[in-house]
Amino acid sequence: MKTFFNNKYIQLIPEISLLIITLIYWNSSRLMNPIAFVFTAILIYILVTKNKIVSLIFAGIFLTLSLYMVLAFLSDFHKIETFDAQANKFVLYGVLFLFFSILMSTLLILKNVTSTTPITQLNKSTT
Repeated sequence: MKTFFNNKYIQLIPEISLLIITLIYWNSSRLMNPIAFVFTAILIYILVTKNKIVSLIFAGIFLTLSLYMVLAFLSDFHKIETFDAQANKFVLYGVLFLFFSILMSTLLILKNVTSTTPITQLNKSTT
């Protein structure tokens, strides 16, 4: 996983993707959404400062909320009685949205965890 994040442009993919996902969510709510505003501000802060701690905390929160949205999606999916075009569109967009939000949150966590100094290196330097 470490070699995947060596390119400086590839390193920005998780943050930019989560920013796009947040903007899609904000656009779909059609009102001044304070949660989407705060998420957008945090993602811009992460892109500018590259703070690993804030990035890890945010990715964990985003992953937790995405997993909660899976439960909400399954609840709505269970209520579908007939699979018409609108139900197919709901399932397709819902699965893609949830898949990419979970994937990008996980990639952001992996990026920040693998880029920190491993504990084994810390133990060797102290002896």
